[in-house]
Amino acid sequence: MPKIEVIKVWTDDKAIHIKTKNGAEYYELFEEYPTLKFASKKQRESFETDNIGVHWEEIDEDLSFEGFIKTAKKKETTLHKALKNIPEINISAFSRRVGMPQPLMANYISGNKKLTPLRKRK
Repeated sequence: MPKIEVIKVWTDDKAIHIKTKNGAEYYELFEEYPTLKFASKKQRESFETDNIGVHWEEIDEDLSFEGFIKTAKKKETTLHKALKNIPEINISAFSRRVGMPQPLMANYISGNKKLTPLRKRK
């Protein structure tokens, strides 16, 4: 996938949005990510960006710009469907418990990466 040049990032009450250099706009719904779903408006608005994505230091959440574009073209994964309905699960804590980096777990949940048979067993 070519480098994504994001020129604007903003939030509203339901999502975080990006606008690319070519004028395309994408969004990710807060309800899709338990950490963001239960964060305060102030916490959601307190993000930093770099050339690969968005980071919320206070709530330990990251979204890649590439994920915004892939999400727009795919359906929910089974793992995502299961976890989004159990907000009591803290994905960061769960990731640490199973010995997996949180961004990798987020990629599995969102469907950006596929679980290997070994990871499924774990």
